Amino acid sequence: MAAERREEAWQLRKRGHSFRSIAETLAPHYNGNYSKSQAQRDVQAVLDELNERTVQDAAGARALDLARLDDLLLAWFAPASGQDRETDALDPKAADVVLKILEQRAKLHGLYRSEVALSSAGPLVVATADMGDLSNLSEQELDAIIRNLEAALGAASA
Repeated sequence: MAAERREEAWQLRKRGHSFRSIAETLAPHYNGNYSKSQAQRDVQAVLDELNERTVQDAAGARALDLARLDDLLLAWFAPASGQDRETDALDPKAADVVLKILEQRAKLHGLYRSEVALSSAGPLVVATADMGDLSNLSEQELDAIIRNLEAALGAASA
């Protein structure tokens, strides 16, 4: 019953209804026991579930793509590195394919990101011992630090 109620509230919200309008629409179906705050909780529960599924779907898609790239890398690596059983000669086209595969794998693993988005609301530890005087940093480096700190604050308040 709660799942049906949440789905009804979600459908109304998708159509542009305010939480007050959702409560007014659904209250008669629930003996008048449906408030604006209940509408907000129901819609948020659906959003949380959708978000969880989206994260899981993205992780599954990333794992599938990585497996496919691994298969391609296995097929192309020997000719690219001159370890092909038939020719023992380096194949420049195969080498180019291998480099593209490695680049795509690195992107999927997030190795090209200049910033790290924090996914937990745990405490942020900033080590400045190796950085020395912050006034020596470039504007870009300072901006990157600020963006990381803002991301950490956003994760902590979520």
